Amino acid sequence: MATRRGFGSVARDKRSIGKRQAHWNIRFYHGSKRIQRYGGPTKQIANEKLSQIHTFLSKGMSLEETLRVVFNQPSAGGITFREAVGGYLTDIKSRKRQSTFDVDTIRFNAFLKKAAWAKKDLADITKQDLIRWTNARERAGLAGSSINRDVALISALFQWAIDLEYAEENPARRVPHRSEKGRELETYLTAKEARALIEASDDDFRPLVTAAIFTGMRRGELLSLRWDAIDFSIGQITVTSKSAKTGKRRAIPICPALDAELNAIRTARKIVGVGSVFTRCSGVPLTKQMVRDALPKALERCKAIPKEKKSKVTFRVLRHTAASLMIQAGVSLYDVGKILGHSTPTMTQRYAHLAPDFARPAVLKLNQAVMGAGSDQDTAEAGA
Repeated sequence: MATRRGFGSVARDKRSIGKRQAHWNIRFYHGSKRIQRYGGPTKQIANEKLSQIHTFLSKGMSLEETLRVVFNQPSAGGITFREAVGGYLTDIKSRKRQSTFDVDTIRFNAFLKKAAWAKKDLADITKQDLIRWTNARERAGLAGSSINRDVALISALFQWAIDLEYAEENPARRVPHRSEKGRELETYLTAKEARALIEASDDDFRPLVTAAIFTGMRRGELLSLRWDAIDFSIGQITVTSKSAKTGKRRAIPICPALDAELNAIRTARKIVGVGSVFTRCSGVPLTKQMVRDALPKALERCKAIPKEKKSKVTFRVLRHTAASLMIQAGVSLYDVGKILGHSTPTMTQRYAHLAPDFARPAVLKLNQAVMGAGSDQDTAEAGA
């Protein structure tokens, strides 16, 4: 820990040790009051901020104004939820993946636009405000899992505010957790529907759809994929730790259908270098918005998918489709989880009900082990 003649110090947060990005805290005293703030992702940045704080305070600037200037945050006391959102997003931007940060920003903007309590000062938001809001959303048909994620995000903001002394308590912590049991099974396409969607996709969109169905990669992973991450000699795509949602590198085998599609666009578009894999025919990289626009058009042309099912098909459904079809084909849950890049086995377990019936051969073999050789029929069934 680096000291500054008794004024303050910087230290790495132990919770960030071993993680992709470091988290350095600033600590100092103002009178008898101990102050701690997030200083940045490096020790140098944290030290620079500590030096700024020391300089401003030495020149007579108030603590409140100093913190506002150094950290680009709202002044302490009486801040609105909107102001808190701005400060929170500024503070956590360097500590979150860009895709996660973007989603959090969209969700906060939705709160600010639609939730009456979001127009209040932070200190005036109560547990009852949040409970009434979550109850109304549940009555409107929002899934319990979505409500829980939103409450968790609000809770994270309040915890940030408490750490910075903008709030004294976290009302979101006392909002009842919604049950996520009995959720509707994930939508996925049958093999016939998956083939038909590929065929119904235009030349710009088809390679991306093909890759999504045959690899189960996430949209962000696919859009950030570059040609140098594909090794055609061994038939493998490498998802880098930077582009993977979990932050873990993984390798995905390329099947013949995807290999043919990728080689076809390399040849047709005269690909040279290590640029983006999925682009328009003109060479412009595909974006999330382009994907959002292209999928409904492909679904509209696809006659094999029932009309009532089309409304449920998002790009994420293609990932569920890859997992579901692999499970039904006899691929183990463990291998499916590795290919999809699941962080825990529990995430893959949602597809377990699609697995072929492996239990009967297992218990018949157990019967043989305990009771000795059974009938020829038992033996045949056990070996099936």
